[in-house]
Amino acid sequence: MPEFEKLTPFAFRFFDQNLVFQKIAIDCGDKHYFLTGGTGLFGTWILMFFEWCHERGLSHPRVTALTRRDVLPHRKFITTLNGKTESFQFPDECFDRLIHLAAPSARDTFEGMGDRDKLQQMYLGTQNVLNFSAKKVSGRCLFTSSGAVYGGLASANHGLISEGCQLAPLSKMPGIGLGLGKRIAEFLIAEYVRDGSVDAGVARCFSFIGPGLPIDLHYALGNFVGAALNGHDITINGDGTPIRSFMDLGDAVYWLMTILEYGESGDDFNVGSTHAVSIYELAQMVRDLVNPKVNITVTRKSNLSPGNPANYFYVPDTTKARQKLGLMQSVKLEESIKIYAQFLST
Repeated sequence: MPEFEKLTPFAFRFFDQNLVFQKIAIDCGDKHYFLTGGTGLFGTWILMFFEWCHERGLSHPRVTALTRRDVLPHRKFITTLNGKTESFQFPDECFDRLIHLAAPSARDTFEGMGDRDKLQQMYLGTQNVLNFSAKKVSGRCLFTSSGAVYGGLASANHGLISEGCQLAPLSKMPGIGLGLGKRIAEFLIAEYVRDGSVDAGVARCFSFIGPGLPIDLHYALGNFVGAALNGHDITINGDGTPIRSFMDLGDAVYWLMTILEYGESGDDFNVGSTHAVSIYELAQMVRDLVNPKVNITVTRKSNLSPGNPANYFYVPDTTKARQKLGLMQSVKLEESIKIYAQFLST
């Protein structure tokens, strides 16, 4: 994780400036967390949060992180376990909490991972992690899902997507491996919760921004900021009409940890911003905030993202998270863009 040290001061500054993190940090105590997906975007930020807990003397959580091939940062509170979610050998010790983040990554998709492989990994991986949780985790578990479970909307003229939305991926559409796999994973989680095997919640994650977001994949926002910083034109591959929203990664950490600690077993929550913005409006915002000298080019080639179905509206309704857990967004998109650009410039 070559950027871990570079990310740390940005994350620590966010945690220091938002007092809500102190309570959740104290509640971590000396719990032992089992974490999958620790080298991903969420995993990196959560590990930095645990490090912040230690550095500020608020608590002393321990982490055992399952990893396939990547090297985690050397920290006394982190133990690395090598293996795949589908087949890892269960350690002998027991754990207080589990955070399951592992899934086919954006880079896997960008490099051509097929739908069947995604589906198999999520089905077998979730099944194995649930079996592990039933045997080795005494407390709460959090499984991250995705807004992709709603299948992708064919029109941008849609209201905010709530957890009760019954839309689903169409079986004949290409690029549905992630959405269908996450949906099947959620079914398995619900079954284990219903029979009392695990105490688990689900976080359906949408789109995010913050230090660590790649600028060389199919993340429009990352690509836009990277281009503007380098003095290149901002290129929109489609027509700019699809609607998105973006939550700051610092807020995402607080939401995920809150759902883990205080959510009810079997409950699912959307995690993301309700501030809708079109891709063209996003490009304008990045240009104005990062480099007003660059131009915006609209190619109108395709609104499709590699490995994903068409999705013209991807904005969650987070009323449930607000009413049940008091969760709110603390950072506006404009400020997140400025901080992200600052990170990329260092």
